[in-house]
Amino acid sequence: MTWIRGGPSSLDPANITSAIDTSLQRLGCDYIDLLQLHWPDRYVPMFGDWEFDPRCDYNEYSPFEAQLEALGRAVEAGKVRYVGLSNETAWGLGKFLEAASRAPGALSSSSSSSSSSSSSSSSSSSPLLPRPVSLQNAYSLLCRTFDSTLAEACHHEAIPLLAYSPLAMGLLSGKYHCSLPANISRNDQPYPSDRDRRAPLSDLESEKFNRAMPQPAAEADAVSSSALADHDDATPASDRPTSANAATPAVDAAQVLAGSLGLHQGSNNENIIFQDPSWRLVKYRGRYAEAEGRYPVDNPRVATAVRAYAEVARQFQLSPVQLAISFVLAHPLVGAAVVGASSMDQLEEILSVVGEGGVRGEGIAYTDEMRAAVDAVHAVLPNPTP
Repeated sequence: MTWIRGGPSSLDPANITSAIDTSLQRLGCDYIDLLQLHWPDRYVPMFGDWEFDPRCDYNEYSPFEAQLEALGRAVEAGKVRYVGLSNETAWGLGKFLEAASRAPGALSSSSSSSSSSSSSSSSSSSPLLPRPVSLQNAYSLLCRTFDSTLAEACHHEAIPLLAYSPLAMGLLSGKYHCSLPANISRNDQPYPSDRDRRAPLSDLESEKFNRAMPQPAAEADAVSSSALADHDDATPASDRPTSANAATPAVDAAQVLAGSLGLHQGSNNENIIFQDPSWRLVKYRGRYAEAEGRYPVDNPRVATAVRAYAEVARQFQLSPVQLAISFVLAHPLVGAAVVGASSMDQLEEILSVVGEGGVRGEGIAYTDEMRAAVDAVHAVLPNPTP
């Protein structure tokens, strides 16, 4: 990134140090438990862009070692205990880890801040480089890009994922695209959009949805899973999830995408159902370009995926929120889901996934049958909000 909202234009040592000091002043704290670099100082595709464009690369970014040195000084001074990364790529994560490993006695925990005074003074000119202990990236039913090279890196380096946007800025609650209780008023005005930031459905996808979606809800049980059978010709039919080999409740992939959803391919405006002025993607319209780029409410690909996952949740007697959160927490590399709630009702629904004790396993279990149904949707509409 070439800018920081309301701040400097680079993550160089001086700016990092200044940011730490001013944060401590604003928070009224003596130290920060976990400080994460919000996003890379260099160019990387983000917020809806998922293809790296070498033409956009630039060489004027703060070196990895310099950023770690500034963080290391803060750790040694007792201002920061642990450091992490955010919105980082597999290559970037590897470079930070490589830099930390090359430094003699690289820091890996807050214990380093209690080292002897002689050690601290000797390292004042060249601080120990802290090893990142966390990665905070987006992860949700609509964005599973972490599951490729980043997952491999985090697994081998024992770095947990702090999954932010597990509800995709509220899209996965279903409130923008699915029927809601009667006390929520319908707004017939289309969601304003500068442009459609996602590519239109491909011919192959359009053909699938034209075949799978027209059936009304009453005929959902008659829909054949063959509507999705040609997605991957290399996959034997016996290996594909079907209602015949799934445990109760049986969820057929085609029923998930068609079923009671009654979806069809139409204009972008037809994909929006509700628009409440208090909802974040409506309330802050034009003030959060990153969110609007990644989470285009009026995009048909996004709307179709949201409704399909909502139907999966319904068939397992869950709310869309419960399915979305349980999916994230079931990932073996996820250390925590970074959630946001604007009401106690929202918070209680989120917490219902882990149960009253706040421990996984006491709330909602993410079963193999749920995984099969979710993966069937993902196979047709992978990562609509990368």
